[in-house]
Amino acid sequence: MLRILKVPLTDAADALSTLPAAALVRATNRLTSKIGPADKPGSLSVSPVVDGGFLPEHPLDAFMKGRSAPVPLVLGTMAREGALFARIVDILPSTPDRIEKMFAVTDPEAQSRVLAAYPGYPSKEQSVEISGDLVFWYPSTVVAESHALVAPTWSYRYDFATPMMNLLGFGATHAMDVPVMFGETREPITRALSLLGGAAAMKGLSARFQGTLLSLAKTGSPGDDWPRYEPVQRRTRIFDREDRIESDPFPERRRAWAGYRGYL
Repeated sequence: MLRILKVPLTDAADALSTLPAAALVRATNRLTSKIGPADKPGSLSVSPVVDGGFLPEHPLDAFMKGRSAPVPLVLGTMAREGALFARIVDILPSTPDRIEKMFAVTDPEAQSRVLAAYPGYPSKEQSVEISGDLVFWYPSTVVAESHALVAPTWSYRYDFATPMMNLLGFGATHAMDVPVMFGETREPITRALSLLGGAAAMKGLSARFQGTLLSLAKTGSPGDDWPRYEPVQRRTRIFDREDRIESDPFPERRRAWAGYRGYL
């Protein structure tokens, strides 16, 4: 960051506290999108730092050691988390070169077992799947299985996509659950994504999604039709045109990623 800003290390504190915000944003964008993905694929160039004080330990370590707050938790991911990044914000290890470089410098022994869990690799589709699972899905399974031993936990996967979202190559990708969660199904972006159909289904899904979260806030449970997540059956609610419960989605992938810690 300092090299991009052309600031000497001795002046770092003053510069970072006095430079215009726009300059910091430009430098951050360059660091995130141009340097990080190539130099250390699978890492984030800008992220919280475990300093032993303000952030005493990595959040995943806190969950795995049973030190998460003992409160009910609902968490989930999208079916195709990585698609948005591969097409718009290219910061994830979503190409074979990046993926294999990442394993080479973090955990070479994990590479063969992880890649074997994605039939069709090194295709573009499977490479993108790997990137989304690495950053979003696999960590969420670690959190869910760990927190389930501390407090009631419920897991979901969001599979709903309109025909337009599929046509554009996104599917149920990162952040597309946000407008549905907040009931914003008639906003310009959601209306555009429903031009080829799916508006009514999205509205119905929004009501169900909101209903589960409101129930959680009011009663401590998202509803009797959503079983808790636990480390054996790993029952997960799939939000789609018609919701369903699946036990242990993608078990081969989960077992392949087990123990992988990246740059930690």
